Amino acid sequence: MSRRTAQLAPLPPVDITKNATEILRIEATSYKGYKLCALRIYYRDEAGELKPTRKGVTFKRSMLDEVIPALRALQEASGA
Repeated sequence: MSRRTAQLAPLPPVDITKNATEILRIEATSYKGYKLCALRIYYRDEAGELKPTRKGVTFKRSMLDEVIPALRALQEASGA
């Protein structure tokens, strides 16, 4: 299999507990050929199933080179 046709295994989503009822899910997605990064708040419904909320943001993965340093600068400025 050539390097061009090889498919990379999808990355599993990362869930970060926000509070007792919500999580922040970070995942790699794609839409119409665009490779995306999605950060979205999920909640547990009455059956215990995770459901997405409208709270979140999706952006092209190519923006990660700008987003990650900005988050690190915010972390350093907050003393976290």
